[in-house]
Amino acid sequence: MTLEKSVQEFIKGKKDYYQQWIFDEPIVISAAHNADVGKLQKIMYKLIKEFVIGYKNYKHLMPVCAGVEKVLDVFNQKEYNIGTYRTDFVYDTNNQVKLIEITCRFPLNGVFLSGLMDAVARETKPISLQNVKLKDQYSPIYKHLNKYLKEVTSICILKGEDVRNESKLYTDILKRTGLEVNEVLYTEIDQNFDKLEKAWVVSELSFDEILSFSKDSLKKLISANLINDFRTVFLIHDKRFFSVLGKKELQNKVLTQEEISFFEKFYIPTYTANEAEDVWKNAKENKNEWIIKHRALGKSQQIYAGLVTPLEEWDALFESPDLKDFILQKWIPQKTIKGTINGEVFHDFVTGTALFFDDHYFGFGDFRTSSHPVTNKVDHRKATGLILDQEIGNIGEIANYIP
Repeated sequence: MTLEKSVQEFIKGKKDYYQQWIFDEPIVISAAHNADVGKLQKIMYKLIKEFVIGYKNYKHLMPVCAGVEKVLDVFNQKEYNIGTYRTDFVYDTNNQVKLIEITCRFPLNGVFLSGLMDAVARETKPISLQNVKLKDQYSPIYKHLNKYLKEVTSICILKGEDVRNESKLYTDILKRTGLEVNEVLYTEIDQNFDKLEKAWVVSELSFDEILSFSKDSLKKLISANLINDFRTVFLIHDKRFFSVLGKKELQNKVLTQEEISFFEKFYIPTYTANEAEDVWKNAKENKNEWIIKHRALGKSQQIYAGLVTPLEEWDALFESPDLKDFILQKWIPQKTIKGTINGEVFHDFVTGTALFFDDHYFGFGDFRTSSHPVTNKVDHRKATGLILDQEIGNIGEIANYIP
């Protein structure tokens, strides 16, 4: 069975289950807006490649510990491919995408689930758009994935302690293609390197789990067909990279002035704990204008939006010795969207995901929605994205449209 057909089987079996949390109508994305996100991907690709390959030139902007240096030194012996860098964003009140974080640790999370969301979006296409051409941004991902699977005889998933990853979904998807799928616990990798030979190796490891590997183990891993490269994991998943993205010394190296101006529309000012002392002081005194995030954690862990954080807790953050592991980001007032699920009406904040994979853009993942301005904190739902392939004059009865 082809990978595409296997994903279709997954969609058929899981769609009804997921739809109980999905808005009845999709967010409709204009062709122009989609093209802008595609242009953004090209810019992000340039910035990431320059930063990772030339890290020694930018080390002062984002220093790492000796353990991470060891990993980077070993992996610098091989050619660099980014892998997946799913980029999360919010919409401000003017429908402008504002980038908030990049997810790289677990490379296949969201990749196949996005196929389900795309299918649901098409099935729930608003009546007023029945004759409007749609853009198929997602399907080309199969051709790209097949390049990774070319000449492999198996899949090897490097498992960590976090059991919430989507290997529980994609293991069956990959097995149906006829490939053997093995799971290797990170603590047992030295006894199982034979399972990495001629395999596509998918890492589901945390920072600390990777750092537990010996130098010899890392050297063996660089010869594996591994996704994501550990340089992506340590340098791009780290939220301090958002501070780096705003630095002119990086931008001027690889971007034109027009690209810099374009990128700045998407960028949120971000600061590490060892820079911009005056900005941090301002944030302490004006908490509603800022959000503080742990640099390495995901799934909304240790994220403090000043707007909804009690003053006593906010002040305590600034006195904590752990503040060095946090970044400060300007708070963006967000638009809300209106949606229904089985007749119940919601007015939710929304966080979107752009599927960036190597030098490709494969559309939007799921839009995560919540009554709380930080998703996953209180409640969570989902919305799909329907991308138009032509400009339209009259949008008709559409609940949520991004022009």
